[in-house]
Amino acid sequence: EVITDTAWLQGEFIETVQKRGAAVIEKRGASSAASAAHAAIDSVNSVHFATPGDDFHSVAVCSSGQYGVPEGLQFGFPVRSDGSSWSVVEGIEHDDFAQGKIAITTKELVDERDEVRSLGLVS
Repeated sequence: EVITDTAWLQGEFIETVQKRGAAVIEKRGASSAASAAHAAIDSVNSVHFATPGDDFHSVAVCSSGQYGVPEGLQFGFPVRSDGSSWSVVEGIEHDDFAQGKIAITTKELVDERDEVRSLGLVS
């Protein structure tokens, strides 16, 4: 509803996000580890402190089957916190494009999990 330029959103924006690590390294001339550390701190803060209003944060948590993601899979979900506990925001409507991206990511994560399981290192 907010972004009306669908071509930009589904094209240039996604490409920029996919290449963000390399862009940080190019600008800093060093590892993007500080950027990852900052993201980890933001994730902790987003569940430690109450989420303002109707906002939410994207946080990787263990799925309970939300949005069609298999139970037990670690996945990025919209999360809201009251400052003492957090919950996945359910009921967000996704268009066909977003549903397709969620399905692709889910398949990649399931395939990676299954590959690790095949090594006998985890159950």
